Amino acid sequence: MKREFEFIYKGVVHSKKNSKQIIKDATGRPRIISNAKAREMEQDMIQQFHSQMPLNGLEPEIYMTQTERILIAKDHARTYQVEATIWNPNNIRRDLDNQITSLLDGMVQAGILPDDCSTIVTSITANYGGVDRINPRAEIHIMEASE
Repeated sequence: MKREFEFIYKGVVHSKKNSKQIIKDATGRPRIISNAKAREMEQDMIQQFHSQMPLNGLEPEIYMTQTERILIAKDHARTYQVEATIWNPNNIRRDLDNQITSLLDGMVQAGILPDDCSTIVTSITANYGGVDRINPRAEIHIMEASE
């Protein structure tokens, strides 16, 4: 039986790609990390997704490593199609492809998707919902493409 899941992220979807900063580690080597705002958004996204998982009949696989989740998905020949509609709070220019990347990373971190590679996520549709100043959000629809 193919399953479908609906998730809503309430908040502004920031692009992690455009929020990198360079810091030096203890040895003086430069490291590239996401800035605090992007890390905070990702943690908020993970919490929101975890709270919605029981409503979708899913249990967070927080004790399973990403490698274990990928192996299970491959063993069961599971692939997914993802469709997301994103509403922004204003008309500031944002790249939809970078926003969908942030959403996919959040879903992987939350354990909803085992990975966002092309062998697991076979189709991604990103829609711009427009401007919603009061309720910026992302609505994500995930469909199992195979069993």
